[in-house]
Amino acid sequence: MGTKDACNDLTCICLEAQAYLRLNQPPIAMRYHRNINQNVVDRAIDVIRAGTGHPSWFNEDLLEKWGMMRGYCPEDAKNTAAGGCVANYVKGKCVLQTGIVEVGGFVAPKLLERTLLNGGDLMYG
Repeated sequence: MGTKDACNDLTCICLEAQAYLRLNQPPIAMRYHRNINQNVVDRAIDVIRAGTGHPSWFNEDLLEKWGMMRGYCPEDAKNTAAGGCVANYVKGKCVLQTGIVEVGGFVAPKLLERTLLNGGDLMYG
């Protein structure tokens, strides 16, 4: 059956805005798969023509293979994502296991959780 396409009108609006504004931040990433809407691909190519270096492209089939090549079980390998729109990682797994440089980010709810739990973490104990 393959990957279900999650692109919609909002996807196209974001791509059009990126092409029009020619910003280099925030980064945009596209996850290519066999069922992707061709109109979305065409709009993403228009953004590339704008010269901002966006979007970055990730091949859905290759992301899963990437996870398998790094020793993840098939279930985890299907759960890959693009971190910071520039690097692969497996969601819910320690970034250091993937062999990539840690992607920086600020997650306010997690900061609040750790503050309220005196450094504790509900997900990992």
